[in-house]
This record gives sequence, structure tokens and C-alpha cells, in this order.
Amino acid sequence: MCSSDHHPASTAFDVIIIGGGAAGLAAARALQGRYNVAVIEARPRLGGRISPTKWHRGVAIDMGAQYIHGVCPANPMVDLVDRGKLNLEEYPGSDEEYIRALRAYSSQG
Repeated sequence: MCSSDHHPASTAFDVIIIGGGAAGLAAARALQGRYNVAVIEARPRLGGRISPTKWHRGVAIDMGAQYIHGVCPANPMVDLVDRGKLNLEEYPGSDEEYIRALRAYSSQG
């Protein structure tokens, strides 16, 4: 990953990935080591729609992505989590509790 702080404008890249969301980061990770890769992100943070926040009794929710489906070694997101590049928090309750909490949150604005 890079920003204008790390590379002069004259640096040549083999691959430029537009978007630092989950797919862009997974692609960059897959190409790293074989190609000189740049990730360009419009926001001041990486993660794309992944946007965690704490609310209601300290429970963490994500305002974008909620789940990592298919948690197995073949999923590139699992590698990012294992390497400490993404933080995961399990919801400490049942699906019904989660749905009730979301309804309470949405009704309060």
C-alpha cells in the first residue's frame, strides 16, 4: 500500500488498484511480491464500506460490511485478519438480540 508520502510521482507501478476496500486490498495482497502495486483510495482510510463503530452498551457493529462469509484458508479476507490487518469482533449474542438492537438503534435515528 502506498500514499504520495511514500513514493515520488515518478515511481512506476506494474499494477494500480483503484479502491482500498476489501476487494482492492485482497487483490493487492495477492499481487504483492510479484508486482510493484499501488492502491489508490479516495477516503483518508482503507476499508471501503467496512466502517466499524461502537454503540449501544459498547457493542461493536459495522456500518457497512457485517460478515466475512466462508471463513476458510482460501478466503483472502481470512489472511488479512490473521496478519492483523483487519480487526474482527464477534457479536456476543443471538441473531434475535442483534436484530432487536438494530431496530432500537434505527428507531432512535
